[in-house]
Amino acid sequence: MASVELACERTSLLYAHYADTKNLVAMARLFAEDAIWQTTTGRYEGRAQIEAQLKSGSGQVTMRHVITNHLVFTDSEGNLSGKAYFTLYLAHPGADDLADQPIMMGTYEDTYTMQGELCLFSSRASSATFRQSTR
Repeated sequence: MASVELACERTSLLYAHYADTKNLVAMARLFAEDAIWQTTTGRYEGRAQIEAQLKSGSGQVTMRHVITNHLVFTDSEGNLSGKAYFTLYLAHPGADDLADQPIMMGTYEDTYTMQGELCLFSSRASSATFRQSTR
């Protein structure tokens, strides 16, 4: 099971990488076709709706996700779930400092499905533990 758990941890890390580099199509492909993505601002169902939401909010903001304490669990029936903490930094165009950063710290709670060697999100829910308003 260790290789499956590593594949799911990699999916979570790729999510952050693709978000930060604005590779939104690749980011959407980390979700299963019927996945649910629950963010701090809304709920999106299905890969097509998730991709549309990602593209609608891409903007000019530079962001960096820091993912820590990632754990993946396999229950007795083989179901995969995970949890990780995130810290989010944002920089608006022209900003040259990190005033008021980070803007959010929270938790990702995931369920996964395997498609061959790929681990995809069946669901990803984010919740903010600490948050400050953006400018």
